[in-house]
Amino acid sequence: GLDTIPFTGTPDLPNLDYVLSIGTPEWKRGAASLFVVWGKDENFDEWSSADIIIGTLEGDWRPTDKVRVNATYNMQKYSRRTDGSTVRIRRIPRLKLEYQIARPLFVRLVGEYDAEDVDALRDDSRTNGALLIPDRQGGYTRSTATSDNVFRGDFLFSYQPLPGTVVFAGYGSLMEEPRAFRFAGMERMSDGFFVKASYLFRL
Repeated sequence: GLDTIPFTGTPDLPNLDYVLSIGTPEWKRGAASLFVVWGKDENFDEWSSADIIIGTLEGDWRPTDKVRVNATYNMQKYSRRTDGSTVRIRRIPRLKLEYQIARPLFVRLVGEYDAEDVDALRDDSRTNGALLIPDRQGGYTRSTATSDNVFRGDFLFSYQPLPGTVVFAGYGSLMEEPRAFRFAGMERMSDGFFVKASYLFRL
């Protein structure tokens, strides 16, 4: 119901953040760490104040000398201080498995999910009107809520019989789905294969 007016934002956005960092010793079979930032900070999407929480949880597990497992979880959440609604939330869990089959043979599997939801943007610090985004026709369109949910899987095989002689082969696939972490109705976006080999000539 408001006419279109220029967006100027708010001149000053005072911040107050808290930081928590916890880590275990580097044990023989693994380690873990946690890093969290929370408090009052910028809502960059709407240039207003937000309640934020940004965290990273990481764990390493080495059950044997040949197997290594690494898991991480990254999360970012920005909530409007005016009504507590979520402006943006992004969650990225990642799992990496490495197996040293033999001295020259090595395989690695990586799975990563990137889920991001962004609310329809508005002038939260002043008019509360909808924000308009430039389009390709030289005009503007109203900001709408978006959801991007992408899963990526990668496989790598390595063979190194001698120093300087190595063969790498890998495959990666990128898929997306309409709702996060459902693993249903996923559509393949792209696939990639690669092979790399090198040989050291000795004279």
